[in-house]
Amino acid sequence: MIDILVALKAVKHNGKEPEVLKGADPTARYNEVRQVFNRRFNHKPAYIVLVESAEQVSNAVKVANEHNYPLRVCAGRHDHEGENSATGAIVIDFRKMTHWKVKDHANNKKCVHVQPGVRFQDIVAKMADDHDRSIPHGTCQSVGVAGFTLGGGWGPWTRKHGMCCEYLVGATIVLGDGEIVRITDDEKDKNRDLLWALRGGGGFSYGIVTEFVIETFESPKEAIKFKVIWETTPAIDVLKRWEDITDPNQGDGNPKLVGTNLQIDAVPANSMPVEESIHTCIFYGYYVGDAPTYDAMCEELRGDLRNWFDGLMPTTIDIPEKHENDKISFSTWERRPPKNVNTIRKGLLGAEFPADEDAPAPHKITSRLVVKEGLGDEGRKNLINS
Repeated sequence: MIDILVALKAVKHNGKEPEVLKGADPTARYNEVRQVFNRRFNHKPAYIVLVESAEQVSNAVKVANEHNYPLRVCAGRHDHEGENSATGAIVIDFRKMTHWKVKDHANNKKCVHVQPGVRFQDIVAKMADDHDRSIPHGTCQSVGVAGFTLGGGWGPWTRKHGMCCEYLVGATIVLGDGEIVRITDDEKDKNRDLLWALRGGGGFSYGIVTEFVIETFESPKEAIKFKVIWETTPAIDVLKRWEDITDPNQGDGNPKLVGTNLQIDAVPANSMPVEESIHTCIFYGYYVGDAPTYDAMCEELRGDLRNWFDGLMPTTIDIPEKHENDKISFSTWERRPPKNVNTIRKGLLGAEFPADEDAPAPHKITSRLVVKEGLGDEGRKNLINS
C-alpha cells in the first residue's frame, strides 16, 4: 500500500518537498495550522499540505482523487462556516504562497499578480505606497485576497469601483483532475468562460486558483473613513435615510461617498411597534472629496453629513484626525507603517480608527441583499423585525 505522506511530498519546489502535517500524529505545528477563523469548528484533517506551487497543488489533488480522500482548500481561513477544512480530509494550505507583484499589461493597465496566501494586510498599504495603486479590497485586513475575490468581494470601494471579482482578468487554476490551466481575458482564450465563472462563483467551485491577476486602479492621495452613530432614533428612520443617501437615482448619487454600510444592532423582541423600535445604528462611510487638503476635505465631509442627515442628527459623528506620517487615512491601514498602527492601538494617537481586526469567534454579522428598487416600507419593517 502506498504511503500517502510520501505521495504528498513527491513534487518539489525549488528543490524542496512541501511541508506535510499528519493528523494521526498531531504536533503543536499541526494544531496551530489546522485552526480556522471560526473557533466553533475543531476539524482534524488527515493531512495538511503546505503547498508552494501550482504543481504541488496538482499533486495533492491527484493523491486525494486516487485514494478517495475528501479535499479542502485553506487560504485566508476566514470561511465562517469552516468549509475550508474537514476532519479526515486532505487540506491544501496556501499560507506559504504569499508572493505578489504589480505588472504592466496591455492597454496601459496595471495589474497585480497575487498568490492565494496573500492577505490584505500584506498588500494594500505596500501597493499604495510603492505604486499608487489599489484593488477593491475589504475592510478587515486579515481576510485573504483569494476567498474575498472568488466570493465576490464587497468593501469600501464597492460604490465607486464595484466588487473585486469584477477586476479579475486572469488566473492560474488547478482543475478537478489535477490539470493546471492558465486563463486570460483574451477573447481567443478557450477557457475564458471559466474566468467568468470564477468572478464571484465561490472558492473551490470550479477548481483551485493558485494565482490571481487583478486589475488595479489609482489610489487617491487623501480619503477618510468615518462613522456616524444613532442611539436614540428609531432604526427604521435611519435605514430609510441610508437608502436615500446611497440611491444612485437620487440627485447626483453622492459620488464622494465611495463606500458605505449600515450596521443595525439587534435587540430582544418586545411589544414596541417596529416603527418606534430603537436600535444602535452605525453608518460607516468612506469619503473622497474635492478639497485639496485633508483638513479641508474633513470640513467638506461635515457639510455633506449635515445635508445627508438633516432632521435626523446622530448621537455621534467620528471623523479621524490627520497625523504627521499619514499619506492617506482611508481605513488607516491603507498607507500607515505598522509601527504607527501599533501606536494607534495603544490609544496614543487621537481618535483614528485602527484597521478592522475581527477576533476569531463563532459569530458572523448577518447581511441581507435587497432588490434594485430598494427595500420599501414592508421590507424595512421585515428587516428590523428580523
